[in-house]
Amino acid sequence: MRTPKKPRLQDSPTKVLVAVVAFLAAGLASAQNTAQPKESIPTSAQGIDIEGLHVGMAKADVQERFPTWSGFTIAGVSGTYTPVSVDYRDEILDQLLFTFNANSFATIVAAVKEKYPAMTCETTRLGNAIGATFDQVSCSLRDSVSVLRLVRYVDISLLSLESKRLIEERELRNKKSKKDI
Repeated sequence: MRTPKKPRLQDSPTKVLVAVVAFLAAGLASAQNTAQPKESIPTSAQGIDIEGLHVGMAKADVQERFPTWSGFTIAGVSGTYTPVSVDYRDEILDQLLFTFNANSFATIVAAVKEKYPAMTCETTRLGNAIGATFDQVSCSLRDSVSVLRLVRYVDISLLSLESKRLIEERELRNKKSKKDI
């Protein structure tokens, strides 16, 4: 008698939500705060900014610009779930995450590409165990201190602006955890 297959996480719509939560948790685990406010790195020194926010911006400057995140949009697109998540390291913006409906992905990509034509996108065809296929689009742009990523999943999309330091730290943690297996 055959045992029925257990549904795999990759086959369920929960995969997207789990991926977003894991992505957010990785960023939250690396956030550190100190009592001394820091000076912002000027936008011109690093390049990529989203709605006036950039990696290296002082927490006080972020809070002055957006005292609450109510009504925050990118290219006129509102966020979903917990639409905006920001993390700081030593009172300096280290990560900005923005989740939004996948139907608005093209709108945000077009706005970002208009501002930053060097951003590149790649489409990957994915499938599940029951034969359904769908496209996942990933776009990215790098500058001297940060990485901007846009990813379209099935029904949700994510924009992330992260410091290179944070990404390197996460990659190092992942390599160490794989050695433990």
